Amino acid sequence: MILARASPIPSNVCMFALHAPFPSVVHDSAGTKAVDRAIIEAGTPGFTLMMRAAQASLERISELQQKRGTTFSEGMVVLAGPGNNGGDGYGLAALASLAGYEVTVIAYGAPQNDAQLARTLCENLGLDIRPWAGQLPPASIYIDALLGIGLNRAPEGALAEIIAAVNAVYETDSTTDTSIIIALDIASGLDADSGRAPGVCVTAHQTVTFLTLKAGLLTGDGPDRCGELCFTDLGCETKLAPAMARLLTPPGLMNAQPAATAHKGTKGSLALLAGAAGMEGAGQLAGLAALRVGAGKVFWATSESPFERPAELILTSPDALIEQISDWRVCIAGPGLGDNLSDGYDAQLETLWQADLPLVLDADGLRWLARAQPPARKSPLIATPHPGEARALLGDMAEADRFAQLDALEARYGGTWVLKGAGTLISGEMTTLCPFADGRLGTAGAGDVLAGLIGGLWAQHPEMAADQIAQAGVYLHTHAARLAIEARDGHAIIASDLLDALGRAFEHARQILAGHGEKWSVG
Repeated sequence: MILARASPIPSNVCMFALHAPFPSVVHDSAGTKAVDRAIIEAGTPGFTLMMRAAQASLERISELQQKRGTTFSEGMVVLAGPGNNGGDGYGLAALASLAGYEVTVIAYGAPQNDAQLARTLCENLGLDIRPWAGQLPPASIYIDALLGIGLNRAPEGALAEIIAAVNAVYETDSTTDTSIIIALDIASGLDADSGRAPGVCVTAHQTVTFLTLKAGLLTGDGPDRCGELCFTDLGCETKLAPAMARLLTPPGLMNAQPAATAHKGTKGSLALLAGAAGMEGAGQLAGLAALRVGAGKVFWATSESPFERPAELILTSPDALIEQISDWRVCIAGPGLGDNLSDGYDAQLETLWQADLPLVLDADGLRWLARAQPPARKSPLIATPHPGEARALLGDMAEADRFAQLDALEARYGGTWVLKGAGTLISGEMTTLCPFADGRLGTAGAGDVLAGLIGGLWAQHPEMAADQIAQAGVYLHTHAARLAIEARDGHAIIASDLLDALGRAFEHARQILAGHGEKWSVG
């Protein structure tokens, strides 16, 4: 069948559940249009694709009906725009009517070409097609088929009014659970390339997307807007245009096991410049994370403090870290150093930036980088900014979309970049996108754990490319979060919960690499 009858990948994200199977890559709107055009040129009429999309959407509605144990008795309202997305909506309205649903179509704009054929089908079936009159009629199902990937500016006028009315239904349904909003292809008002919503944007409970995974569904505002995401290739070959990114999969290094004769000296010594007075927890979390993924030794350089340190971490001084720089296989710098670097960390960060050793730069190390603006780093680097840190680093490109920011960071500073947030992006020969978005991971210290994971993996595998190390760290981090959330029955987690879940996260990756799961999924 066209639409996969797959259950959600377990606890993937809050408000954002992926349904298998998915392609391994994501496209922008230009790539999606190229795929669509190539399929049509190969002999499949555009109207046929439109009706396949309609059929796939109707199948998803039937699945939801069975899952909810309801008849959707108040019928369906289809909001149909003038383009091909509106044509998908008209096609769905016709098929739903034939399937016994009470259907009303709110028409926005005059359809053309294939979309007009779909509207004519609705007219021939005697459907109620009416213009927007300022109010949505009551319904159990609202279908957003207004814009699709055709957004080129913020919605305005009547279009903005319709979207606002749909969102009012969403807000009401959040407490009453009486209606469901389904977006066809992508929520109207959401940029398919960047995931940004330049103005008012539909918030859907479900999105059924066609032919390609659109990057904007998976990052930026997309995870908050699309709800549960289902994909259908409409029975077509879709590898017909260059992709803009690939979905995260576990790198092969995650299958590696230490040799029977391995010891702490062979598994890598890691230096950690982190955790200034009052923020020692950042250093502890990063250091323990590095050990949990297998680093041999962690030498933690921090200011003197009366706190009780974990016995597994070896304390050293910031000066000694610099003096012994040739002893370290990798260095993590930045977590919990504080905004005021008067203790000398500023100079030490500059020395580390210029040093010939792999460097993981996070948190206050990134704030130093934004201030100092040194030349691009020549030695290996993995930097892990959250969106606010990325804006500070970029200045004139602070408001660019996430994909453009990632490219700019790499071009300006060198190295490999992990742009954290909903739909984390990892730079490399091809951008990698992690389709995980859950606000429960947004907790103090979670970024310190990620830095530690990346550093610990790098200490053991210095021969691996930096982007492979970064991908492994992000994969472990997000899966540990998923498992920790499950262990807390869906409640909030704290950063140390991630450390407890790392063993199971590693096992999940090994199962995926052995072919026992959805290789594309973070769930």
